[in-house]
Amino acid sequence: MKRILMIGSLAVLVALQSCETSHSMVESETAKHFAEGSKSPQAKPGFAVFEEDGRLWVFSKGDVSIREYKKSRELAKCVTSIGAGPNGETVKAPDQKTIDGFRLAHGVK
Repeated sequence: MKRILMIGSLAVLVALQSCETSHSMVESETAKHFAEGSKSPQAKPGFAVFEEDGRLWVFSKGDVSIREYKKSRELAKCVTSIGAGPNGETVKAPDQKTIDGFRLAHGVK
């Protein structure tokens, strides 16, 4: 009985460690992509920007959907705001809150 409990406890411990490692990998990959997008001339503190076909893809810091975008250059769900960019570009983001914050950071109402 004790042996079964020890084996079960060990299995749970290994599973939890695997989840932590997976979470750390996601955070690391997200941070790497965010840093890449932060180098854009359109980026402002707290936002990563990727320009594609004259459109701006905008992500707020910590948004894990940036990983999906980097893999496929699209998102399953996104918000598009035509002419919302600082120079009249179309802005695409995971949600409206990100677009609003980005516009505010650029002083665009």
